[in-house]
This record gives sequence, structure tokens and C-alpha cells, in this order.
Amino acid sequence: MHGDDFVLHRSVSDISDVHVRFIQDKIDTMEKVFRFAVRQHGQKAAVGTREILAEEDEIQPNGRIFKKVFVDLSEQITFRIIIHIIFFFYTQVCVRKLSMENFHSNG
Repeated sequence: MHGDDFVLHRSVSDISDVHVRFIQDKIDTMEKVFRFAVRQHGQKAAVGTREILAEEDEIQPNGRIFKKVFVDLSEQITFRIIIHIIFFFYTQVCVRKLSMENFHSNG
């Protein structure tokens, strides 16, 4: 189904357990989805960077050459740390917005 300003896709696969839980818990915004992820995976790594330690060409039996990369997990940030960063950023935006509104109303 589609219109002038939207396209609707409908999944034909079965509803997953996670989807059922989202419906039951009324998880219907991206914020709620992220908070759910934090509750489930708080101390697990969410994002990170890797330092390339070495590269090596690996020749396959069919003659193709694959690049083998040896990496080190340099820095990882957990879901809990990300939510603190988001909260800090959000509060700073709100504080600055309020201070700009006061500046303009007093100017």
C-alpha cells in the first residue's frame, strides 16, 4: 500500500517473542526501545573502536586472496554509558535553549 506521502510495508513473517514483549510492555517509541535495550544489555558493549594490529594476505584454495586483519578492542562503550551521555546531551540542549529564550526575551 502506498500514497502520495507514505509507503506501508507489511511483514508476512510470524511475530517474534521480542515483538510480543514490545506490544505487552507498550514499547512504542525509540526512547522506550533504547531503554529496553539498556535494561537487557546494560553492561554489554554497545559501540566501540578497534585498532588494526596487523594485516595478512590469506590465499584460498581457489586462488582468491582474503585480507586477514588482527584487531584489538581498544575502547568499548556500554549501553548504560550511552544512556548517560544521551541524558547529559539532552539536559545541556534544554539548558541552552532556556538561556537563549531568556536572552531573547530580555534583549
